[in-house]
Amino acid sequence: AFADVGHTLRDARRHPGALALIVASFLYQDAIGTIVSFMAIYAVKAMGFQRGSEITLFLVLTIPAIFGSYIVGRLVDRYGARHTLVAIIAAWIALLIAMVLVPTQGAFWIVGLGIGLIFGGVPTAERPLLLSLVPEEEAGRYFSLMLLSARAAAVAGPLVWGLTVDGLEPGYGTGLAYRAAVLSVVVMFAISLLFLRFVPHRSQTG
Repeated sequence: AFADVGHTLRDARRHPGALALIVASFLYQDAIGTIVSFMAIYAVKAMGFQRGSEITLFLVLTIPAIFGSYIVGRLVDRYGARHTLVAIIAAWIALLIAMVLVPTQGAFWIVGLGIGLIFGGVPTAERPLLLSLVPEEEAGRYFSLMLLSARAAAVAGPLVWGLTVDGLEPGYGTGLAYRAAVLSVVVMFAISLLFLRFVPHRSQTG
């Protein structure tokens, strides 16, 4: 299995942009998984929400995502998968910075609604983008590699979050530590945008 993964990684160099997309996917999937895992804790620790409000928070994320994914799909059809993916990641960065800066719980709910709207946007855009970069008969290998990347991201992101909070909380307080952890997620998104610069824009059939 490891040999197959190595072969796919080496083979990706034959398809311009494929490896860059997989690395970018690791970073932004890392960021998304981390913020979703810790958003409820952030709301309690940094924004003063009552414990038990997590269910409402996830409803705010999930219900708008249904409509947001449809809208993103239409944007992919009109503007292309790469441009749409870049825009979605830029929106994630803007919303997470807003999350750090908003002073009230009401404003936090608005940010949460925005995150909900774009929550399903990444898989909606990245899948057709990958299909535009690799031959159709090889797509299964690359989707498997992207899935493996997402699984690895599920470990790396929470580790960075935990180290940030544990390192800053004793000296700077809970609120600042958790806000810094959100900014660490922003950095992951920003680096993924740098890798996406090496992904060409083309139609799925082009």
